[in-house]
Amino acid sequence: MNANSPRGRNGAVTAAVLAFALVFVLCTCLYQVRVTETAMIATLGRPSPSVVSDPGLKMKAPWPFQRVYRFDKRRQLFESDYLETLTGDGLSIVVQLYAAWSIGDPARFYNTVSFRTEDGGRRLSNLVGKAVIDTVGSLKLEDLLSVQLPGDSEGGVARVEEVIRVRIQTEAAQYGIEVDVIGFQHLGLPESTTQAVFDRMKAERESITAGIRAQGERDAAGIRTEADEKSRGMIKQAEAEAMAIRGRGESEAYERFATFRKDPAMADFALFLRKLEALEKTLKTKTTVILDRDMPPYDLLAPQKMSGRKQPGGAK
Repeated sequence: MNANSPRGRNGAVTAAVLAFALVFVLCTCLYQVRVTETAMIATLGRPSPSVVSDPGLKMKAPWPFQRVYRFDKRRQLFESDYLETLTGDGLSIVVQLYAAWSIGDPARFYNTVSFRTEDGGRRLSNLVGKAVIDTVGSLKLEDLLSVQLPGDSEGGVARVEEVIRVRIQTEAAQYGIEVDVIGFQHLGLPESTTQAVFDRMKAERESITAGIRAQGERDAAGIRTEADEKSRGMIKQAEAEAMAIRGRGESEAYERFATFRKDPAMADFALFLRKLEALEKTLKTKTTVILDRDMPPYDLLAPQKMSGRKQPGGAK
């Protein structure tokens, strides 16, 4: 058959149309899955629960019966906006968080979010904001910034990050999102909060100082009271002992005086010896004393007494 005839030309056109249709059908039935992708087949708009994660050339029913949706299975980096929130003790802080996430369940992600991977970041932003407000609002600033929370093996900030990650992961799983890592990109204090923190720290230190000072004053008062009681006890004891000694001395003196009353000469002799003892003590060193010669014991130095005094026992 001549190719230039009408029938020949119609056959060539038909063959070309069939070839084009075949290529079109093959293009709609074949799809490629990359190493970084996960593919999901939707049949008449309904996503399949099974996904294709093995890379290579795959087949499906032609469009519009089946359609391929591709999702990036690599980890995505999310950075939140700056959020200003209140701590449990009413102080304002500014935080920014980062998160590493991925699509763990493409079918659920498609049904609850969309078929675009970037929409997962917007959904995650809402979850992060709510989790930060609730978590930070239940903590005091000193607990949030402390090196270690009571009873925790990790530091305060690390513990808060883990609490936020667990909470977000629980909620994000409803959207087919897996959150692997979350942390604080920025954690700061507004100027007003900084001044409030300094004022509170100053007030706390002043309160501690006042407590220590009050305790010291109480201890000092107790020590003084105890010392006064001991002092009064020692004075009373000393006075009692002094009275006892004085009593014994007076008793002994009374006995001696009784002896002297029996023998006046012995009394004179004892008085003479006491005067000599007194003279010896006062004139032991070179001393100039100007006194009345009639004042005992210096009356012994009077010339008339030194020359004419009777000696004890009747001696001249």
